Formats: sequence, C-alpha cells, structure tokens
Amino acid sequence: MITVKLIPAVLALGILVSLSACCPITGSPAPAPQIEDVAWKLVSYGNPANPQNIIAGTEVTVLLQSADGSIQGNGGCNGYGGSYEINGVRLTVSELISTKIYCTQPPGVSEQETSYLEILQEAESFQVSANELRINSSGNQVLIFTR
Repeated sequence: MITVKLIPAVLALGILVSLSACCPITGSPAPAPQIEDVAWKLVSYGNPANPQNIIAGTEVTVLLQSADGSIQGNGGCNGYGGSYEINGVRLTVSELISTKIYCTQPPGVSEQETSYLEILQEAESFQVSANELRINSSGNQVLIFTR
C-alpha cells in the first residue's frame, strides 16, 4: 500500500522516466575548439578596444604543438620559437627566441614583428572560437588570429 507521503515522489519519478523516454539526451556537449596543433594567422594586434590590422603583404603565424609544448611561427620577417604552457584559459609563453634578420619591406614590418613578439611573450590568457584565437597579454594588449 502506498502512503500519502510517497505519492509526490512516485509521481515525480514517473514524470522523469516518461521525459527521458520521449526526449533522450543525444550525446555530450560539443568539445571546446582546439587551440593546439592548429596553424593560426595574425589578423590584428594591439589595444583590445582598437586593434590594428597587420601590414598588407606580411604573414604572421603561430603554431602551438601539444606533443612537446613548443611554440613556433613567423613574425612577418623572422622565424621564432619557444615553449608554452596552457592551464585552463591561462597561457604562458617562455624562452621565446627569433632569428635577427632586419627587414625593410614592406615598410614597418620590423616594428610590427617587435610588437607582436613582445605581446606574445607577455601572454596571459586566451579565448578561442571555431575560427578565431584571441591571446591577451599582461600589458593590456591583444593578438587576434584566424585559422
């Protein structure tokens, strides 16, 4: 015999069973977009409120390799490399080194590269969506990349 106190619990259980039968959960949530092992191209950098586009005719890239924790790319003129560590949305870049070729064309490329590498060296955190990676630095600067 069911007592009056158990009726609400039995009804709630019945509702849950019927909801799960009619509306099954179809898998787990979508995985977070991947930051590592993806070739990223810089599109803009600098002040987060007003980032400047990279100089036309230059290509600035970054690749974070999960296998060994190395970071590498091209600053628009010189190749660079180092190591990185990810902890949640925190990103730390260390031991960053680059070749030292002085480029004059297109005008401003060396200054752009210097700014880029300084911001990258000061990386603090990141946000990633399907096609965009934003790296925020401790100096209140941002690097914005696309796949």
